[in-house]
Amino acid sequence: MLKSLVNIQSAFSHTRLFLILLVSSNLIILGCVAFFAFNFKVKQEQKIYALQGEQSLMFALNQNTSDNREAEANATIRDFHELFFNILPDAKEIEYRMQRALAMSDNSVYSVYKNLKDNRYYEQITDAGIFCQFKCDSINIDFTRYPYHCSMWGKTSIVRTSSTTFRNVETTCQLRNCARTNASPHGFLIENWEVVDNSDVQGINSLY
Repeated sequence: MLKSLVNIQSAFSHTRLFLILLVSSNLIILGCVAFFAFNFKVKQEQKIYALQGEQSLMFALNQNTSDNREAEANATIRDFHELFFNILPDAKEIEYRMQRALAMSDNSVYSVYKNLKDNRYYEQITDAGIFCQFKCDSINIDFTRYPYHCSMWGKTSIVRTSSTTFRNVETTCQLRNCARTNASPHGFLIENWEVVDNSDVQGINSLY
C-alpha cells in the first residue's frame, strides 16, 4: 500500500514537472514570437515607400529612414533655394516653381514671396527678359537642437541683355520633421526662413 502511494506521488510529481515545463516552453515561445513580431513592425515602419501612379505602395529603399537624414536635410535646403532663386522670364514657370517652394515651407517664405510679387519683382523680370541663376555654395545644419537650425550660402547671377550682376545669397531657417509627401519627399518643413544677405558681389566676372 505504501509502495503504491509512493508510486502515485512520484507520478504526480513527474506530471506536475511536465506541465510546468510545457507551460514554461509555451510562454518562452510566445515571448519570442511577440519580440520578433514587434521588431519586424518597427523595421517596417522605418522603411521608405513610394507611390507610383495608380499602383499600391511598394518597397522603395531597404534602409532605416534615420540613416540618411543628414543628406535628406541638405537636399531639402538645396532644392528649396534652387526653386526660389532660379527664375526664368516666364510667368507660368515662375508661378509653378514658387508654388512648389511654398509647399515645402511655412508662412515666412510666403511673406517674402508676396512682398516681391506686390512690388512687381517677377513682373519686371518677365518684362525685361532677365534670367536669375542660383548656385548653392555650402549648407550648415545643426542637428544637436530641434527644430534643426540651418544656414545656407550661395550666389545668384542676374543676367540682363546689357549686363550681368552677381549677388551673395545667405539665408537661415529651421527644419522640422513632417510627413513625406510629393511636395516634401524628404519629410522636412522649412520654418522661419530669412534672407540674411543679398548684396552685390564685387570683382567677379563669372561664377561657373
